[in-house]
Amino acid sequence: MRKFITGMLVLVFVFAAFLPIENHAYARTLYSAYVKSYTLKVRSQSSTHYRTLRTLTMGNKVKVTGIRGAYSKISYGKTTGYVQTSSLSRQKYKAYNAYVTVYTLKVRSNASVHYAVRQTLTLGNQVTVVGKGNKYALISAGGTKGYVQNKYLTTTPFSPYTAYVLSPTLKIRDHASTKYQVLRTMQIRDQVTVIGKGNKYALVQVDGTTGYVQANYLGSTPPPDLGYVTTQYPYTLSDAVNKQMSTSPQTDAKYSLFVPKSNLFFDGSQWLTTADTGVRGGADNNAWVVTQLAQGKPVQVLQFDNNDWYQVKFNTGWVNASPSDVQYNLDPNNFPNGTDGAFQFLNLSAPTAVNADEVNNKILNGRGILAGKAAAFIQAANEQHINEIYLIAHALLETGNGSSPLANGIQVSSINGQPVESKTVYNMFGIGAVDSDPNTKGAEFAYQQGWFTPEAAIIGGAQFIGSNYINSTVYHQDTLYKMRWNPAKLGPATHQYASDIGWAIKQATIIKGLYGLLSTYTLKFDVPRYN
Repeated sequence: MRKFITGMLVLVFVFAAFLPIENHAYARTLYSAYVKSYTLKVRSQSSTHYRTLRTLTMGNKVKVTGIRGAYSKISYGKTTGYVQTSSLSRQKYKAYNAYVTVYTLKVRSNASVHYAVRQTLTLGNQVTVVGKGNKYALISAGGTKGYVQNKYLTTTPFSPYTAYVLSPTLKIRDHASTKYQVLRTMQIRDQVTVIGKGNKYALVQVDGTTGYVQANYLGSTPPPDLGYVTTQYPYTLSDAVNKQMSTSPQTDAKYSLFVPKSNLFFDGSQWLTTADTGVRGGADNNAWVVTQLAQGKPVQVLQFDNNDWYQVKFNTGWVNASPSDVQYNLDPNNFPNGTDGAFQFLNLSAPTAVNADEVNNKILNGRGILAGKAAAFIQAANEQHINEIYLIAHALLETGNGSSPLANGIQVSSINGQPVESKTVYNMFGIGAVDSDPNTKGAEFAYQQGWFTPEAAIIGGAQFIGSNYINSTVYHQDTLYKMRWNPAKLGPATHQYASDIGWAIKQATIIKGLYGLLSTYTLKFDVPRYN
């Protein structure tokens, strides 16, 4: 009997040794684990060649019943199968709070932009991160779970702070773009609470309104009350642009240039125009005319791929500005208080009580013929009721910091071909210096005005500018903006001091820089507003 039992046991062990390994390599539950990849396929056998029983997602909890090689046998609900062990973790992901850093963030059903959007979050929203991969995080927000890109989350909550409106007006919109609805319009020095901030827009709250504003129009301290007033004009900004475009405003900007294919021919060595032709800023007849080319002018052709138009290149110099560039320079909201451009709204019709010694030492020192001439500028300002820093800035720009021939004196012995007593004349503001012959014409004008000393040129030039622009009873152009654009003119744009669309801003930049050198002065601003 003992031999029989022993024999039976031997047979049992031998039989068991020949059973398939799957029947004894996986036993009862070893431990619980969590899926750490975005998706994990449960297969019928321990290889990718076998069919998929179901797909798990990040964070799913499974029971591991055995391990062999690179695979684990698991059970999840009623499903038992095999998964790659590297996609499991014994530690449950430690959830944490994170905050959205972009204006909008789509929560998707899986870790790819190709999947459905379950929810859209906004700047500053708090989420709970319950899983994280290399590129995407599994988050929970407001009862919705889904995937977002890691780079748009931060663990540091935004610290709200108080800010102040710097521009004359500032629109709060329901999304971070000027295309969206305006919820409210703020005024300069109004206070808001910033609760989130991106590269260009800030999310703000004020009196129950939450929305987006352009961040560069906010400051951490209130702007000084510098005597701001606004002047309302009875037409829209778009109307203003159309008026200005009719005068061919100029710029030194570089544009893409296009001419009709029919107006070009290749002579074997170069491309030439076949007729006088308008060069446009786009490949169609609706684009604005940038400049003109006479017949026979050579050009370099850059692109041939358009059926009717070729993109060309040639030396242009000053050209007609694009409508968008004109609009940018016309729009006062592009130049909020505190920026250089805001000084184009500075009221120029009164002196600002600067100190002559301070001006000589801090502004005019080393400025060529203009050095030491503060007294003359202050006298001119007082006599003509003009801002003296504007006069200085204007003179610095026109004379190249006191170095131009007109500023340093030109001998005049004839005017318009007629002999006159030979005298040295000075012109500090470029008055009468037409583009075709600036030195001759500017000097002749100075002679006729009796500007035979630098001081006479400063005082006389100020009288000309004051009576014709700043203190004119007809035009009232008492800011750089008004001198350049003359917005009060309801008909076609006329009586403009310069054709350069950037003239007012260039002058304003110099003026602001000069005021930054001084310690005592008073300022008043007149900001335009369009319907």
